[in-house]
Amino acid sequence: MPGNRRHIPLDVKKLVVSMHVIRRLSVPNIRKCTGLSHQTIYRCLDNQHLYNTPVKPKISEGRPRVLSALDVAYVRELLVQIPDLYLDEIRTRLFEARGMNVSEETLRRQLIRSGLTLKQLTRPAQEADEYERAGYMANVGMNYRTDQLVFVDESHCNRYTTHRKFGWSPYGARSIRPDHFIRGVGYSMLPALSIDGILHLVIQDRPFKAPTFAAFISDLLLTMNPFPGPNSVIIMDNAPIHKSDEVKEMIVARGCRYLYLPPYSPDLNPIEQAFAVIKAKIRRNRDYVLGEMCVQAAGLNPYRAMWDIIFECVTPASTRAWFHHSGYFV
Repeated sequence: MPGNRRHIPLDVKKLVVSMHVIRRLSVPNIRKCTGLSHQTIYRCLDNQHLYNTPVKPKISEGRPRVLSALDVAYVRELLVQIPDLYLDEIRTRLFEARGMNVSEETLRRQLIRSGLTLKQLTRPAQEADEYERAGYMANVGMNYRTDQLVFVDESHCNRYTTHRKFGWSPYGARSIRPDHFIRGVGYSMLPALSIDGILHLVIQDRPFKAPTFAAFISDLLLTMNPFPGPNSVIIMDNAPIHKSDEVKEMIVARGCRYLYLPPYSPDLNPIEQAFAVIKAKIRRNRDYVLGEMCVQAAGLNPYRAMWDIIFECVTPASTRAWFHHSGYFV
């Protein structure tokens, strides 16, 4: 016949030990509080005394791991230094450094067991000057508030933007989806992003050049305040159209200030994260966006589609998260 034992959560057993050791309660009083039997309470206390845990450790079963803790530590440190190694390359380096010859499948299981996953690489530019980046962040942190900062940058969208990268298929078969290879009309978006969201946005079917960018800045300045008020500092990258004398003079005439990001430092611009989310949303709503782009003659409006998606993605909460992720105090 099956016994009448019931599962007692580990937290309850830890509570028994805490009540006895810290609260100095007797076993009868612990039994009144928890409803556990004397035998269970004594067993928890004995295990705590013998094994430093209220549950008796299980005897390990199965054969020992092939890789020792030092082998695993070597692999983890190797992937910190060179995260894009293939499994066969890890296997070769492990054999050369530690003398361990294991299969790629063993390595794969060990990586998963160690909490490592294969993911898309983030590629900071080696050309970036860390001293210049540190100087920029120190300048912003000491002299400006986050609510003063307004980031400006351009991005582009066409039919290619709607292409999804992954698809389902049976094992051993390609995942095939016929798609557009003619880019069609390209749309350039130029938003201004503050800590509270988008201050100003222009979308057009051609790239931005110096005159159109200057016109954008002129309209943006109408929504900004003289320094040191909120939304009073424009931050841009080092694109030539951002550095024209006309743009600088307009900003200064309004009583605002401007800063330029360090070269090769898109990670310091939260608007880049906004663009990534917007383009992911475009892929998510592929059929809707493609319909608007491809059937414009039927009365549909690609500008409206992009406008709706942008303002759906860029909310005050998401903007604050992007600012924080880029290193700005929120």
